[in-house]
Amino acid sequence: MNETPEALDYTTLCAAVTKRLRQDILSGVLTAGQKLDQTSIAERFCVSRMPIRDALRTLEGEGLVQIKPSRGAFVAMINLSEFIQIYQVREALESLAIQLAIPRIRDEELCVLVDYVNNMEKAVQQNDLGRWVDLDRSFHLGSYQACQNPTLLKVIAGFWNATQHYRRVFVSYPSKTDASHIRHKQLLEAFQARDGKRAAKLMVAHIRATVQLILQIQDNKQET
Repeated sequence: MNETPEALDYTTLCAAVTKRLRQDILSGVLTAGQKLDQTSIAERFCVSRMPIRDALRTLEGEGLVQIKPSRGAFVAMINLSEFIQIYQVREALESLAIQLAIPRIRDEELCVLVDYVNNMEKAVQQNDLGRWVDLDRSFHLGSYQACQNPTLLKVIAGFWNATQHYRRVFVSYPSKTDASHIRHKQLLEAFQARDGKRAAKLMVAHIRATVQLILQIQDNKQET
């Protein structure tokens, strides 16, 4: 069904508002637990409350916002125990997805993954952390698509949504993305070599390194 110009304009507006709020959360401008007052945000962005409401729903789906009945919307809090448990499950699921995907992945799909990694590096250079997060997600979820297991892909995407707000801690320290970029390049090399076992081991190491960095960052915050 074709959208009207008005609908397209509203869709574009919602996307712009969502992107700005996402960047503010990931960069720490909006802090964990902070209440998100729709009226204030609407005034700040010079828009009505409707696109703000829709943007908050989108960000809730990404795990960045929590909407509490009768209380409003809040920046999602960090629960380290839950974070560790989810990432442990992700290790098993994502290493399995990679081993299933690599024998089936096509050259053109590998080219897309290369573009994601190159654009992530550019995003870091431009200090566009929100874009880096989007590209990082696209790279990882894209690398699993060839596994031809929709159920597995759906579960993995659900866990990514549930942990999106934890990753804002990681990208709030741009220097930490350097090591991540090296691991992404190593993963690409394993994909290109069609080495499923090596890629799976690298993925587990990548996930564990991310966990350790986030825990270290949280410890440093508590000490200051």
